[in-house]
Amino acid sequence: MFRGIKLFECCFEVPELGYRAVPKAYPPEVWTSSVLLNTPPEEPETVFREIGDKKRMVRPFDRKDDSYNVSIARKFSSIWDENEQALDLNKQVKFANLYGILRYKDETLESWEYYVQFFKRVYDVLDSAVKDDLALIKARTLYAGADFLQFQPYIPPTSAESEALNLRPANLLTALGIAMGQELSGNVHLSKCANKSCSNWYEFRPNKKYCNTNCRVSSFNRRKEAASS
Repeated sequence: MFRGIKLFECCFEVPELGYRAVPKAYPPEVWTSSVLLNTPPEEPETVFREIGDKKRMVRPFDRKDDSYNVSIARKFSSIWDENEQALDLNKQVKFANLYGILRYKDETLESWEYYVQFFKRVYDVLDSAVKDDLALIKARTLYAGADFLQFQPYIPPTSAESEALNLRPANLLTALGIAMGQELSGNVHLSKCANKSCSNWYEFRPNKKYCNTNCRVSSFNRRKEAASS
């Protein structure tokens, strides 16, 4: 019997002190070739390096809350800086420190660009639904091209569920993809907090504009100060 995908069971290892971004070291043969040909090597890629040896386990989706899960996928798409047309390095490292890296140890920061842009394209189309009735269909069509999703079969060891087959995301990238799929399926609809200094997303409700009371009060005070100046 197939039971489905349980995001809340996803668990990833993250260094206790987080990651830092460092240039990837060239192997000796690259430098040798560069000297012989009198051409400088290309600018090295940047990789995530663990700080310290201690690890901690994180369960990004352990709240069993669909709106919270989807908000993490939204945060991932916001790593793209529209002004610079590039990844925001600070947001990227912060995201990795909170939830882990996407696929494997020592992956490059540059490798995130394709995936962040993919998520952003899908969300940009989805968020145009107010103006375009076909937006949801278009977003789902784009999502169907997510060929990077990888799963691992899992059968619970307990005798009561010994015949229940589950699928677990093999990495954080796949878990994010499933979280995005929850919103595309229509089960969750999120809105972005109206507080300009906040990047949070919350489950849509009529007449609600802020993710929490602090953001509502902060925006009110900002408008009040602007009116009095």
